[in-house]
Parts: sequence; C-alpha cells; structure tokens
Amino acid sequence: MIEHYWGIDLGGTKIEAVVIDRSMKPLYRRRVATEASGGYSHILQRIRQLIEMISLESGIMYSGPRFLDSGLRC
Repeated sequence: MIEHYWGIDLGGTKIEAVVIDRSMKPLYRRRVATEASGGYSHILQRIRQLIEMISLESGIMYSGPRFLDSGLRC
C-alpha cells in the first residue's frame, strides 16, 4: 500500500498544503489565501476547500487526521 502524508501550514496570509510520500518527497503542493478577515469559520472552510482541491487535482484522497502537531519544536 502506498502511504501519503498531508501537511497543512496555516498562516495569517496563506494556507499551504503538501502531500508527501514515505521518503518525505513532496508529491503535490498547493497554496491559497487565508482570508483571515472572514473569521474562524471561513478559515476552516478555506482549509476544507484546499484539501478538496488537492484530492481532486492529484487523485490522492485525504483520509483524515492521524497525528496533530504544531510543527514547533522546543
């Protein structure tokens, strides 16, 4: 079975998503504007739209979160 991993970077001006394989090679990357002035619900909708765009364009399905991580290391 081919394993893919999704990463989402939520920033103040952009949301970027990447799909990588087991060797951490990026397979697909896409970026959209955050549109933070739309509020919390709007930002969640932007994330959903980004995931759907990548799934449709790449054919790589998103099965939901397995690990949640802030990406910050101390």
